[in-house]
Amino acid sequence: MFKKQLALILFVGSYLLISGCAPLLIGAGAGAGGVIWYKGELRDTLNASVPHARLAVIASLKDLNLSILEEKKDNLVVKIKSQFADGKKIWISLESLNKSTTKIKIRVGTLGNEYRSRRILELTKKHL
Repeated sequence: MFKKQLALILFVGSYLLISGCAPLLIGAGAGAGGVIWYKGELRDTLNASVPHARLAVIASLKDLNLSILEEKKDNLVVKIKSQFADGKKIWISLESLNKSTTKIKIRVGTLGNEYRSRRILELTKKHL
């Protein structure tokens, strides 16, 4: 009986790792509002309004000597596009959850770069 349960657990665990669902489970286990790396995109919740979060993102890009290539914004959503010197594009999305909370999504490159995304997030939080 124990061998069957262990085999089932290993099978399900392997399936989740292969399908890319493991980061979702790990992120969900870390608690609401935690940083989640999912399919090449870093996601987090900031305790700031969209306009305030936008200024923090712009300051973080400036810290990294990155310029803004494109920006679309209104009071509830901001989308910023930038680029590293090596050509890797950066997409940052800010979306209002309420007047003092913003969801941030960061993607570096087509497939994502977790280290660079986390660096941008870290600097953004520093400027809040």
